[in-house]
Amino acid sequence: MSKLVKKIMKSGSEYLNPGEVVEEAILAQPPGRVMAQGVGGLAGVAIHSKIKKNREAKGGSDVTDGIASELPAPALLGVTSGGDVLVFTQGAMSGKVTGLARRIERGEAAGFEAKKAKLIGKFSLRFADGSVYHCDIPMSVGMKDFSEALQRHGIFGEMD
Repeated sequence: MSKLVKKIMKSGSEYLNPGEVVEEAILAQPPGRVMAQGVGGLAGVAIHSKIKKNREAKGGSDVTDGIASELPAPALLGVTSGGDVLVFTQGAMSGKVTGLARRIERGEAAGFEAKKAKLIGKFSLRFADGSVYHCDIPMSVGMKDFSEALQRHGIFGEMD
Protein backbone atom coordinates (compact mmCIF):
# COMPACT_ATOMS: atom_id res chain seq x y z
CA MET A 1 0.00 0.00 0.00
CA SER A 2 1.48 3.34 -1.09
CA LYS A 3 1.83 6.36 1.21
CA LEU A 4 -0.86 8.19 -0.74
CA VAL A 5 -3.33 5.32 -0.36
CA LYS A 6 -2.59 5.22 3.39
CA LYS A 7 -3.13 8.99 3.60
CA ILE A 8 -6.51 8.74 1.85
CA MET A 9 -7.61 5.75 3.93
CA LYS A 10 -6.61 7.54 7.14
CA SER A 11 -7.88 11.08 6.58
CA GLY A 12 -10.43 10.56 3.80
CA SER A 13 -12.19 7.33 4.75
CA GLU A 14 -15.39 9.22 5.59
CA TYR A 15 -15.86 9.82 1.85
CA LEU A 16 -15.78 6.12 0.95
CA ASN A 17 -18.86 3.95 0.60
CA PRO A 18 -19.26 1.14 3.17
CA GLY A 19 -16.79 -1.67 2.42
CA GLU A 20 -15.01 0.40 -0.23
CA VAL A 21 -11.22 0.81 -0.21
CA VAL A 22 -8.79 2.85 -2.29
CA GLU A 23 -6.61 0.54 -4.39
CA GLU A 24 -4.15 3.05 -5.86
CA ALA A 25 -3.59 6.81 -5.80
CA ILE A 26 -1.58 9.57 -7.45
CA LEU A 27 -0.89 13.22 -6.62
CA ALA A 28 -2.02 15.32 -9.59
CA GLN A 29 -0.42 18.73 -10.08
CA PRO A 30 -1.49 21.36 -12.65
CA PRO A 31 0.56 21.10 -15.86
CA GLY A 32 3.78 23.10 -15.46
CA ARG A 33 3.64 23.52 -11.69
CA VAL A 34 6.14 20.77 -10.84
CA MET A 35 8.72 22.35 -13.14
CA ALA A 36 8.06 25.79 -11.68
CA GLN A 37 8.48 24.43 -8.14
CA GLY A 38 11.73 22.77 -9.18
CA VAL A 39 13.14 26.05 -10.46
CA GLY A 40 11.76 27.84 -7.42
CA GLY A 41 11.27 31.41 -6.39
CA LEU A 42 10.23 34.19 -8.72
CA ALA A 43 11.78 32.50 -11.73
CA GLY A 44 9.59 29.45 -11.12
CA VAL A 45 6.45 31.57 -10.87
CA ALA A 46 7.33 33.35 -14.13
CA ILE A 47 7.98 30.05 -15.93
CA HIS A 48 4.69 28.54 -14.70
CA SER A 49 2.82 31.68 -15.81
CA LYS A 50 4.44 31.55 -19.27
CA ILE A 51 3.64 27.82 -19.70
CA LYS A 52 0.02 28.47 -18.71
CA LYS A 53 -0.32 31.36 -21.19
CA ASN A 54 1.18 29.25 -24.00
CA ARG A 55 -1.27 26.40 -23.32
CA GLU A 56 -4.22 28.78 -23.29
CA ALA A 57 -3.09 30.39 -26.57
CA LYS A 58 -2.72 27.02 -28.32
CA GLY A 59 -6.24 26.00 -27.40
CA GLY A 60 -6.27 22.43 -28.66
CA SER A 61 -8.92 19.89 -29.46
CA ASP A 62 -9.78 18.99 -25.87
CA VAL A 63 -13.20 20.03 -24.62
CA THR A 64 -12.78 22.41 -21.69
CA ASP A 65 -16.32 22.13 -20.34
CA GLY A 66 -17.70 19.10 -18.54
CA ILE A 67 -16.32 16.92 -15.79
CA ALA A 68 -12.69 17.95 -16.34
CA SER A 69 -13.50 21.60 -15.63
CA GLU A 70 -14.96 20.63 -12.23
CA LEU A 71 -11.76 18.98 -10.98
CA PRO A 72 -9.24 20.84 -8.83
CA ALA A 73 -5.51 20.80 -9.21
CA PRO A 74 -3.59 19.93 -7.18
CA ALA A 75 -5.62 16.92 -6.16
CA LEU A 76 -5.27 13.37 -4.91
CA LEU A 77 -6.82 10.88 -7.32
CA GLY A 78 -7.74 7.46 -5.98
CA VAL A 79 -9.17 4.38 -7.71
CA THR A 80 -11.65 2.57 -5.48
CA SER A 81 -12.37 -1.14 -5.22
CA GLY A 82 -15.64 -0.40 -7.05
CA GLY A 83 -13.85 1.19 -10.01
CA ASP A 84 -14.76 4.81 -9.28
CA VAL A 85 -12.12 7.54 -9.31
CA LEU A 86 -12.25 9.81 -6.27
CA VAL A 87 -10.83 13.32 -6.54
CA PHE A 88 -9.77 14.66 -3.15
CA THR A 89 -8.61 18.09 -2.09
CA GLN A 90 -5.86 18.28 0.49
CA GLY A 91 -4.47 20.75 2.99
CA ALA A 92 -1.61 22.84 1.65
CA MET A 93 0.59 22.38 4.70
CA SER A 94 -0.59 19.11 6.22
CA GLY A 95 -1.28 17.19 3.02
CA LYS A 96 -4.29 15.61 4.73
CA VAL A 97 -7.48 15.02 2.79
CA THR A 98 -9.78 18.00 3.36
CA GLY A 99 -12.69 17.04 1.13
CA LEU A 100 -14.05 15.06 -1.77
CA ALA A 101 -14.20 17.29 -4.85
CA ARG A 102 -15.85 14.70 -7.10
CA ARG A 103 -16.66 11.01 -7.37
CA ILE A 104 -16.15 9.97 -10.98
CA GLU A 105 -18.19 6.87 -11.62
CA ARG A 106 -16.71 4.16 -13.81
CA GLY A 107 -19.05 4.96 -16.72
CA GLU A 108 -18.01 8.61 -16.73
CA ALA A 109 -14.32 7.86 -17.37
CA ALA A 110 -13.60 6.98 -21.00
CA GLY A 111 -9.85 6.32 -20.87
CA PHE A 112 -6.44 7.68 -19.99
CA GLU A 113 -2.97 8.42 -21.31
CA ALA A 114 0.09 8.15 -19.08
CA LYS A 115 3.63 9.15 -20.04
CA LYS A 116 6.18 8.15 -17.45
CA ALA A 117 9.31 10.22 -16.93
CA LYS A 118 12.04 10.52 -14.33
CA LEU A 119 11.11 14.03 -13.21
CA ILE A 120 7.59 14.84 -14.40
CA GLY A 121 5.09 12.27 -15.62
CA LYS A 122 2.16 13.42 -17.74
CA PHE A 123 -1.30 11.99 -17.10
CA SER A 124 -4.60 12.69 -18.88
CA LEU A 125 -7.99 11.29 -17.92
CA ARG A 126 -10.65 11.39 -20.66
CA PHE A 127 -14.36 11.51 -19.89
CA ALA A 128 -17.45 10.32 -21.74
CA ASP A 129 -18.56 13.96 -22.14
CA GLY A 130 -15.44 14.66 -24.24
CA SER A 131 -13.55 16.66 -21.63
CA VAL A 132 -9.98 15.82 -20.60
CA TYR A 133 -8.22 16.41 -17.26
CA HIS A 134 -4.48 16.96 -17.76
CA CYS A 135 -2.02 16.86 -14.89
CA ASP A 136 1.64 16.36 -14.01
CA ILE A 137 2.74 13.58 -11.67
CA PRO A 138 5.95 14.40 -9.75
CA MET A 139 8.58 11.77 -10.59
CA SER A 140 5.74 9.59 -12.00
CA VAL A 141 5.16 8.28 -8.44
CA GLY A 142 2.41 5.65 -8.47
CA MET A 143 1.42 6.28 -12.09
CA LYS A 144 2.00 2.72 -13.30
CA ASP A 145 0.02 1.16 -10.44
CA PHE A 146 -2.75 3.76 -10.80
CA SER A 147 -3.01 3.07 -14.55
CA GLU A 148 -3.14 -0.68 -13.95
CA ALA A 149 -5.92 -0.19 -11.36
CA LEU A 150 -7.93 1.80 -13.91
CA GLN A 151 -7.48 -0.99 -16.45
CA ARG A 152 -8.61 -3.65 -13.95
CA HIS A 153 -11.89 -1.76 -13.74
CA GLY A 154 -12.38 -1.40 -17.50
CA ILE A 155 -10.96 2.11 -17.96
CA PHE A 156 -8.39 1.49 -20.68
CA GLY A 157 -5.64 3.70 -21.97
CA GLU A 158 -2.06 4.01 -23.09
CA MET A 159 1.04 4.10 -20.95
CA ASP A 160 4.50 4.96 -22.26
